[in-house]
Amino acid sequence: MSASRYFLFFILLLGGSTLLQAQTLQRVTASPLTPGSPAVLRFEWDNAGPLTPRARLGWVLPADFDRTLLLLAASQSINGGFSVANSGDTLWVARSGAGERIPAAGRLDLAIASIGLPADLERSWPLVFLLQDSSRRVTLNATMTLSRP
Repeated sequence: MSASRYFLFFILLLGGSTLLQAQTLQRVTASPLTPGSPAVLRFEWDNAGPLTPRARLGWVLPADFDRTLLLLAASQSINGGFSVANSGDTLWVARSGAGERIPAAGRLDLAIASIGLPADLERSWPLVFLLQDSSRRVTLNATMTLSRP
């Protein structure tokens, strides 16, 4: 396990439980759900705090997920543009700053195309979800599991 993963899990254990009490993770789905093929991953969560125009969302994906074909990110609930980038074992989606501040207590979603799915979709695949405000302070740190649509 890399040093960045140890650090991430340390942060999750140390401060994540306090931050997560008001957050509700809903689900993450893949479409199409075909082993070993590119898919759109769609994440849903209930956000307890506001989402700033320069917020950043991150996912630590297992190595079996192929991120070399990344195309774009889109949302039905978050306005403004997005940029998508890989950094080590984390996929980051940053808001461009052009969108509005999203108020707290709303259901949010984000779809990311195109991520290669692992060959074995019968097992549970945990995905660590990070949400950072504009000052890069982590406001949500939790684990989601890929589920069937």
